[in-house]
Amino acid sequence: MPAEWTPTPSEPTPIPGWKVFLGEGIELALPEFFEGGDPIARREELLELVRSLGPDYESYVEAVEQNPSRMILEVFDLESAESIVGVTRREVPAEMALDEYLNGLLSTIVEQIPGSSVVDRAKIQKGDDLIGWIIFEFVTENAISRQLSFVVLDGGQAWTVSYASPLDRFEEMLPVFELSMLTFKYTA
Repeated sequence: MPAEWTPTPSEPTPIPGWKVFLGEGIELALPEFFEGGDPIARREELLELVRSLGPDYESYVEAVEQNPSRMILEVFDLESAESIVGVTRREVPAEMALDEYLNGLLSTIVEQIPGSSVVDRAKIQKGDDLIGWIIFEFVTENAISRQLSFVVLDGGQAWTVSYASPLDRFEEMLPVFELSMLTFKYTA
């Protein structure tokens, strides 16, 4: 993450040209060329949207069909059909430390996903929340992508907000991802 990025503790404000997406218990803003929402309430609509992005997304569609409740928000970049944003929520022990959760998350991903590695990680403060972030890199025979995952622990809940793009577009999208994370808030 660039050293000059300093999150502010103020409440998120509307950003011109952006829209707010609602998931179960949260909201997140992204540029208007993104589309998506709650994958439970809008399951069939979102699956059709992903199918329309092309055959490269078929394995993603199959994964969602097999495990439809793993995400509470899914949003797709319709401008380039390359960036995906997802939010998950998991139950964790209320006393779990952020470092403990981050270590478990990164070792699970690196062990279970061939071609994955951790590029960087750190913690930042956003208001009252201590947020961990990890940049993963995924290498397959056809592509290289990066994913920026932010993790917030909140009273027995682990919220993970993940932004993914192809490697050649990741640096361009990074400021968008960072600004988007500043708009993350709980609604329930």
